[in-house]
Amino acid sequence: MIVRLKDLRLITVGVAGVVLSAAACGTTTTEVAGEGGNTTDPLPIPPPGGSQEYPNEPDGFTRITQRSFNVLDEDGWEHTGGFNGSRFEIARDASAPESPDNVGVQIFRPGVDGGSPSNVHRDFSGRTSSQVYVSTWLKLSDNWHGHMTGVNKLFYLRVGAGNNVWRWLLSAQGADGGPLTLVPWSHDYSLEAAGRYLWANVGDAGDGTWNGWGPSSVMERGRWYHLEVLLVANTGGANNGQYHLWVNGVKIAEYTDIWFRNEGEPAFHGIEWNPVWGGWGDTLQEDQYMWMDDIYVSGSS
Repeated sequence: MIVRLKDLRLITVGVAGVVLSAAACGTTTTEVAGEGGNTTDPLPIPPPGGSQEYPNEPDGFTRITQRSFNVLDEDGWEHTGGFNGSRFEIARDASAPESPDNVGVQIFRPGVDGGSPSNVHRDFSGRTSSQVYVSTWLKLSDNWHGHMTGVNKLFYLRVGAGNNVWRWLLSAQGADGGPLTLVPWSHDYSLEAAGRYLWANVGDAGDGTWNGWGPSSVMERGRWYHLEVLLVANTGGANNGQYHLWVNGVKIAEYTDIWFRNEGEPAFHGIEWNPVWGGWGDTLQEDQYMWMDDIYVSGSS
């Protein structure tokens, strides 16, 4: 694979040509020779319209779904799974920042060696959105044990077609009791990657590399975090999709060279709160929890 850079850009390349990180220093045009698409001119970044609740939601986006976790299944959401006593429930938390007291909770039971308590998911009901905005509040328990692989997945957006439509996910990367860092993955097969890690690359969040974690990208245990995600689907199979992430109102990541789908495949069409722990090879010794307070999804065709 040949990557030609037309501006200043830090690229970290791993095994088999996998691009592990890229810290943008301005508008980037990248040509990729080999498998996958080619980057074209960047798409315009949707300007935020902004409300008090959803400050980085772009103007003109319309609501796809919103749930306050008042019941197990609401507004078209469903839940499946559960193993070894692990499960999804509705709980009460007076500290919930958006819609107290009810919250959703994923319960991980002792003896679990990997997997998710439940897949809490919502199809977009036949609608596809080329641009999608997600706002939610998440908290991990004080005793959260990061899987030995460092993988602690939070939620996914479905995009594309075929056996792999989980091409974007957000994870709290970190093992044991060490720091947990918010890291999205792009399942970027155009770069021959099983997953491309999109490290924080804005402000004090980091420099776009594995060792460049900054304070704004670290997720402390026992604390609520407001996460806002804006995704823009790529066009014509090119590497010109976008990913933006805000944590508690502060932008920590911006990428404009993402591949989400092949030409002719659908844009974003579903969301999953499917918090896969690991990996395999580790075992929980005590109960641990992941809470979600309110989730709102909007989009534009």
